[in-house]
Amino acid sequence: MRMANQMIFTQQQLQLIRDLRDAGPANFPEVYNRIYEWIQPNPNVDDQSKLFFRFAVEVNNNAPTPSNLYIRTVTRLGLEADGKDASPTKIQEISNAIAVGIFSQILVDGGLPPLNTIIRLDVTGAIQQGGQTWGGWGGSLFFLPERVGPNQLAPESLAKLIFSSGRDTLKFEIVTIAGVAQVRAEHGAIVKSGVWPVDQAATCWSRGFT
Repeated sequence: MRMANQMIFTQQQLQLIRDLRDAGPANFPEVYNRIYEWIQPNPNVDDQSKLFFRFAVEVNNNAPTPSNLYIRTVTRLGLEADGKDASPTKIQEISNAIAVGIFSQILVDGGLPPLNTIIRLDVTGAIQQGGQTWGGWGGSLFFLPERVGPNQLAPESLAKLIFSSGRDTLKFEIVTIAGVAQVRAEHGAIVKSGVWPVDQAATCWSRGFT
């Protein structure tokens, strides 16, 4: 069953997304940034969706930020663990494929879909383009409670999908620790200011999931 959009976009906004998407990958960070600017002041859009698009701007643009460093480190290590191509070029290809999937869904829906739909599109793109798994997806730590499982009537949480697999659990643990260590090494101690909310994600990790 399809859930309602969190926010409906105007025809002008949708046309801008379409034009920038069709103009090629160099414009994808701008699309993400426009969407983030539109949804940021809207109280109907949940905070985790806003977080997703804030990260997406940085990651697709390969910005020198803690969030991008963490997500790309986790992505690279997750791919390497499975013997997949983990080159910077491949990771950018995956990021661009994910962007196309998300932008295209927004155009079909006429607005911003629920976060679990966005995450499914993200991971589907990562799996199809790079062979990633949930445990090696760069955003897993931040969105563990989200119900993204394939059962539409009772979808499992992302945490459940990861921790029900011994291999994915081990991969998630290894790449998460390494990603945090890399951020600490290059950006110093991780602050609790919301700039890079690993403390929030770690709290989610410590809870029980179904």
